[in-house]
Amino acid sequence: MKIILFAVLSWSFLVVSSGSEELIPSEGGQEVVGDLTAYYVKNIKLKDDGSGRKIALTNLDGKRIEYWLENGEYREAEMQAVAQAEKLDGTYKSIYRVREGEWVQLPQGSMGMGNRMNPLVPFHHVAADQKFWPFGSMIYCEELDGRKTMDGKIHDGLFWVADVGGLIKGRNRFDIFVGEEKIFLDLLDKYADPENEPKEHFTVFPRPKAPSAALDPLKGVKPVATILEGKGYRLEGNETTAEAIAEELTKFQKDHPKIPEAEYGNRRGATTLWFLLVAAREVAEEVARK
Repeated sequence: MKIILFAVLSWSFLVVSSGSEELIPSEGGQEVVGDLTAYYVKNIKLKDDGSGRKIALTNLDGKRIEYWLENGEYREAEMQAVAQAEKLDGTYKSIYRVREGEWVQLPQGSMGMGNRMNPLVPFHHVAADQKFWPFGSMIYCEELDGRKTMDGKIHDGLFWVADVGGLIKGRNRFDIFVGEEKIFLDLLDKYADPENEPKEHFTVFPRPKAPSAALDPLKGVKPVATILEGKGYRLEGNETTAEAIAEELTKFQKDHPKIPEAEYGNRRGATTLWFLLVAAREVAEEVARK
């Protein structure tokens, strides 16, 4: 995703208790002191008057509807490839560009799309330099643990790498997706301190390595089926369909509360990828013990 604007933010929010410890691995983390910045998705307004530039939007039900955008909004939307679109009734939907003039609605809970495959969830996903932290890596920021974010939720300090950015370079730079422009501007207004850029303390856990190609969820649906079967999910027969695997995958995802709804059925979502790879290692270890 393209970064529209960013600023270093001092996350000075209300401190409360948190239960993130149980999700943080006991080993393998790398300590990093660095910068936490933020980015958001621009709003656009859909029209039906035939003026401006036409786009075709396919909604979650598969229905293709034609809308129009002002020329400036059309260019900006094309450049960003993702937007918060105000519908004719005044409500909003998150949309993603698949090709020029062709857009699709994003799944429930997602407000963006990273790396063309990762649904982005506000205050859950970050952009990072892929040379250091590949998609699916877990990040723990101790300054955010137990603090109330601008969207009213209590954060546990955990994020997953789901995006990249042209200006997000180096092992100590993380750009948090906050979703709405209003939330970003509130953060910028209240907490940015350009004269004294704060440093945050991170523990980064690189994405687990698949034990083998047969247990690598990025290789296709068959490894996902093997992982799920190894973890006790019911997949029977050699002709299991992709739909059946997606159904059992969704059960797996619902059993892991940190996996956002936007990733349900998606084996490649950043948070799902982390938990699938952890499960893959557990399956391999169980097989080795037998």
